[in-house]
Amino acid sequence: MRPFKNATSNSVSAAAGVATNSTCASTSGSEYTYAYQATCDGAVTVTLTKTSSTTGYLDLFVLDGDQVCAGASCLAHDLMSSGTSEVTFEGTKGKHYRIVVDGYAGYSGNYTLETTCECAATTETDCSNKIDDDKDGKLDCQDSDCVAAPECAGPTNCVDDYALQCGGYDAWSNDAVGSTSVVSGYQCVDGGEFLDETGSEYAYEFIPDCTGTATIKLTKNAWA
Repeated sequence: MRPFKNATSNSVSAAAGVATNSTCASTSGSEYTYAYQATCDGAVTVTLTKTSSTTGYLDLFVLDGDQVCAGASCLAHDLMSSGTSEVTFEGTKGKHYRIVVDGYAGYSGNYTLETTCECAATTETDCSNKIDDDKDGKLDCQDSDCVAAPECAGPTNCVDDYALQCGGYDAWSNDAVGSTSVVSGYQCVDGGEFLDETGSEYAYEFIPDCTGTATIKLTKNAWA
């Protein structure tokens, strides 16, 4: 989100000197108050930089905008050091806040104020990063947001995983690595119709090396 930036002073005509004691800190200079309404859920960072060359401190406070504009509604603060103050708080979409710049020990001076917002993800933004982006307890392909993601789409047809030739042999399992579970029925040209093949299937590619009759024998292993 594009940051907001403002340059002014805590002693301009719109400033007032009323919130001299807050639950965050005590101040006695004039304060300048901004109204802020969060446009999304997520972290809001407010950075205050003093531009006056005179000695003194400007402190930064975040107040609950739904409460009286007074020190007792303070949610977060930062006391200036080396000419800057910075506060990061978790904003709630639609909620009102007040951002207050106040002068410590009666100080007045010019400053710049900048806000940046990091909106929290409301959907799974990456379906393969092993992170629950929207923090809904469902990771990657488990999240319904990823139902159409290519990396989460399962096969719609069986996929041959191993190549056989005449005289070939394999010992495997129909639910082992390389299997699929997408075919539940077969309608064969030899007249057979099988509609309850709901187990996993394992598919082989078979390319005969001559023209003739091919016999394929399947034996269930005792260990399986």
